[in-house]
Amino acid sequence: GALVAIRHTPLPIRHLWLSFDEGRQWNKYSFTSTPLFVDGVLGEPGEETLIMTIFGHVSHRSEWQLVKIDFRSIFNRRCTEVDYQTWHLHNQGEPCLMGVKRIYRKLKPTSRCVMGKMYSVSMTSGSCDCTEADFECDYGYERRTDGRCNPAFWFHPASVSRSCTTGMTFLNSTGYRKVVSNNCTAGVIADSMEDGIKHIYKSVGIYRVSAVAENVLGSETTMLYLHVTCQLEHIHLSAPFVALKNKKVNLTAVLWPSQVGTVTYIWWIGNNTEPAITLEGSVACTFSKEGINTVTVQVSAGNSILQDRKTIAVHEYFRSHLLAFSSNLDEHNPDVPEWRLDVSRVIKTSMVQATGIREDQLLVTVLPGLPTAAEVFLLLDKLITEGRPEKSSAHLDQLSEVLLNALNQNLVQFTLRPGVQVTVHAAHLSAAPLVDTSENHSGSAMLMLLSVVVAGLAVFVVYKFKRSQASTSMRRCRTKKNKK
Repeated sequence: GALVAIRHTPLPIRHLWLSFDEGRQWNKYSFTSTPLFVDGVLGEPGEETLIMTIFGHVSHRSEWQLVKIDFRSIFNRRCTEVDYQTWHLHNQGEPCLMGVKRIYRKLKPTSRCVMGKMYSVSMTSGSCDCTEADFECDYGYERRTDGRCNPAFWFHPASVSRSCTTGMTFLNSTGYRKVVSNNCTAGVIADSMEDGIKHIYKSVGIYRVSAVAENVLGSETTMLYLHVTCQLEHIHLSAPFVALKNKKVNLTAVLWPSQVGTVTYIWWIGNNTEPAITLEGSVACTFSKEGINTVTVQVSAGNSILQDRKTIAVHEYFRSHLLAFSSNLDEHNPDVPEWRLDVSRVIKTSMVQATGIREDQLLVTVLPGLPTAAEVFLLLDKLITEGRPEKSSAHLDQLSEVLLNALNQNLVQFTLRPGVQVTVHAAHLSAAPLVDTSENHSGSAMLMLLSVVVAGLAVFVVYKFKRSQASTSMRRCRTKKNKK
């Protein structure tokens, strides 16, 4: 686990250099107090020895001097499995040499231990896929500046072999041959290096490709089908933040890019133990219980599978209002889900402080895109409305009035960062219509409907009466003319 270096010089020396990290750093040590002309270095017999002997002479007239160096104080334990690592033999980062990968087991640079007599160098190897570097130019071909092997000026590859007669076949060279002793397999083969055509498919699908080869002796046609796909990079599950109990909810998976070939959608909805599998990117579902439900969609396209997940709060009654913000918020909006989630929490806290509405009666979600917008959902107080559905609408109206008054008076504000104060106010349009919380229509709506019906009947009666009078007058005129 160490490297020892001694300067090779005709001059006397007294220092050696020691490295424990494969030569990256060297430490200088003194092995004698008197400079020594070093004649050689000896190792004690046995693979476990930690003693090294340096022999030389102090002067040309003196006898040999022996200096023993003992490393046992440095290497005081045997190596274990954790002290070893795998090392790939490579050539400037290329792991394949002559078509073979070689992997060795060696000590880690930071390990200071004794390998022992039982240690043996272990090596595993495996063949590599062939690349263009594993081939050389065949007889009659020479390498050009573009790296290709083209026929030399004196060589005619299209000429028929002299030993080939009519009715016989022979193998012609492609211009490439594998380097001698190269052990690569599969991958790029010599035939693939022939000049051909290149085509870029701009849309996914199944394409038929045919090729015809012919010479003076005849022709041959071959055909294949290419299934062109596109790598799926990102998916987004579009789902409402809040949904009505026992009402259909539309879920849509948006893919990027949109055309990736054959796609399978796997939907995990709520607590269902079995998924719904579709070939379409949209499904509809209903939730029969109030609470938080998780929806996950997994999209399988080719050899890649991506997924996205959303949570949907299900309630029987709620009100929703669209929120807008002062323009300075757009300057700090990175339009990422994590930022929208954090800002939603801050807005909710500000509303609770400004309105006094309980935290469990508010849900806030910041919508994607710019300009920044959000939606707030008002929920019922179960202690007030439980068992009395007729009070649900009035209770939600009261909460809406309190919230809108606070928003119109600019009471809902929060600090995004030091020096950035954001004001929340109600937008002119609601992101979702107010939910009808009662099966019975309001009295004013019913009165208006009855008024329209009565007015329509009155117009119809007057029209029929006028037409009846006109018909009677015409009959009288005709009777008088007949008498005359």
